[in-house]
Amino acid sequence: MLNKKFKIGLMAMLVLCVLTSCSNSFKIKGNIVGIGSQNLRVVFATPVGVWEQWVMSKENRFEIKGQADEPALVTIYNAQNSLVARFLLENGDDIKVRGTSPDPYMLEVKGPDVNERWYAFIQSHASQYSNDDRASLNAAIADYAKQHPADVLSALLLLCDYHSTGGIDEVKPMIEALKPEARPESLLATYHNLLKHIGEPPTTLPSLLLYESKGEFASFSPTTAQSSMLYFWSKQNTVSEDSKPLNEAVSQLGSKVLVADVLMDGDTSMWSLNRREYMSAWKQHYWAPEGPMNESLKSLNIGATPCFIVADSLGHVTYAGGNVQQAVAALKKLIQ
Repeated sequence: MLNKKFKIGLMAMLVLCVLTSCSNSFKIKGNIVGIGSQNLRVVFATPVGVWEQWVMSKENRFEIKGQADEPALVTIYNAQNSLVARFLLENGDDIKVRGTSPDPYMLEVKGPDVNERWYAFIQSHASQYSNDDRASLNAAIADYAKQHPADVLSALLLLCDYHSTGGIDEVKPMIEALKPEARPESLLATYHNLLKHIGEPPTTLPSLLLYESKGEFASFSPTTAQSSMLYFWSKQNTVSEDSKPLNEAVSQLGSKVLVADVLMDGDTSMWSLNRREYMSAWKQHYWAPEGPMNESLKSLNIGATPCFIVADSLGHVTYAGGNVQQAVAALKKLIQ
């Protein structure tokens, strides 16, 4: 018969084995009203590389499993490539997220401390996150990082939520000002791998075949005008503000420019209204319900909307980005 000490030791080993087997992965459980049933794209970024998988949500619920020996950035996108949620996770972590899809900045998150505090920060600055002018949000993030130099959340906010036109170089001094424990090498390597994965801006705008508002597929070709622009948008964008300088440019330059928009959203409920109210100055309106995963658009590496791509008559891209004023300036420059 086993003695008492041996029994206790055996039980301890069994418990350890169970705990160890459970810690070989992490799990995300979501319940987000309005997300419905669709394919979600999940991007796992780690210090050693980046990979993706597709997960099906069913009636607003989804479950995602992954493995990461070191903390990984896990980003969830919907079918239109709009951000659903982002977390920092490693093996053994379980996280639960709930909310409504029209309010991505008011999600409730239960799990590892840094993620709960990340979404607490997002909730308390929801109006700044939803504002197209990110200067106020950038200031709030910079202030948090300055006040919390030893907190890894400072690095996450600077790397993931700070909107800079100068890329990583703009936030690099603020990252370097953090204490080493707030900016582990694994996190910085993960972020650089993610930047590589996103891809470079396109250098060429080819002829595209897309579904048009007239009810059939039609082509868009930059070779038909001196200067061309494609405006990619979704229902989250402030279309009214973007369209003002675009309409002025089209009215001023006339047939010298070709401007068209592409709705990157499966929901077309506001498409007709937006076309009539804000986009009447140009005649071509396209729809890509698959978003950036549309076969014709994959080479353009559209990471977010709004996105403007300007090209000359040979299809050479002279601007690709989210600033409408810079896009209009590039459009006009090609006419001079």
